[in-house]
Amino acid sequence: MARSKLSMIISLLSLLVAVGSVMALFSVRKAASTGNSSLSATSYMDGDLTASQTPLPIDPAMVDYRQTAQIAVDFKKVSALSVDIDGRIYVAGDKSLCRFSPRGELEMRIALSYEPTCLTVANRHHLAPGRIYVGFVDHVEVYEASGAKAAIWQGLGEKARFTSISTSEYYIFIADAGQSVIQRFDSTGKLLESFGESSPGHFTSTVNGTNAPFGLVVGLDDLVYVVNRRDHRVEGYSFQGKMERHWGQGTPAVEDFAGSSNPVHLAITADGRFVTAEESPLRVKVYTRSGEFDGVVCGPEGTGSVVDLVADHHKRILVLDGQARCVRVFEAKKPAAPNK
Repeated sequence: MARSKLSMIISLLSLLVAVGSVMALFSVRKAASTGNSSLSATSYMDGDLTASQTPLPIDPAMVDYRQTAQIAVDFKKVSALSVDIDGRIYVAGDKSLCRFSPRGELEMRIALSYEPTCLTVANRHHLAPGRIYVGFVDHVEVYEASGAKAAIWQGLGEKARFTSISTSEYYIFIADAGQSVIQRFDSTGKLLESFGESSPGHFTSTVNGTNAPFGLVVGLDDLVYVVNRRDHRVEGYSFQGKMERHWGQGTPAVEDFAGSSNPVHLAITADGRFVTAEESPLRVKVYTRSGEFDGVVCGPEGTGSVVDLVADHHKRILVLDGQARCVRVFEAKKPAAPNK
């Protein structure tokens, strides 16, 4: 009888140990799945931000810029921003294009046939400096610096969705979010080629069932830099579409790209540094020519939204705020370090 009771006690203790082990294993797995584990992943491919993926707060010491001016724009909806070689500011929206002096005085207004989606003014390296290229959903219209219309390019059809445009000496590059490719045109509007669909990086991600807009800009090194929203990085391509370099990663850190689909917009300063804009979380930042974090322009406290951004030759960074319908002008608190 005593041996029987002892056997029952041993069996009961073994059962309790086994149940405890199962419960402990379940708790560890649950903690990992909810982000409580110190080894939880920081990938944003699923589009969600869990507690462990929440972007880190911006240290005020990282903010190297301050807003020095604000230009109001009388559009119901702003859509694109550019600057010319003289520092004049161009804003597209509704069915109009406005040009402002570097100090913000309205100088010219051009009526457009459709609502614009992107805009660039050719720089001094282009074959026609000062020429204005206005992108719409599926085509481009060209204007001289005087405001006279010079050409209307043939459209690319219903699949196209132009979201960003930039020029080199002879070519015009357009981010086509509808087809997730870069379109390369010559100065007459002839489509030369498309690239991106079969390249290592696919430029855009899907947001609410639609290909999300993405930005590009031609760099000082004659590479086309494109934001790859899917892989959270910036990629540099040759004019023929070969990827030559890339930098960036997706983590909650301020110096990286947080959120599910960042960065969104891209610009290049006169000295070759990169300016990026993210949404959710909203952050505008500067990176060196080699892709190293160089500082913050502003966070959500500095602007209501970022529809577009550019950098001018006066070392200013201009942000088009769609929420406030204005251009916010930011300048460095102190000169940038050389050779970055």
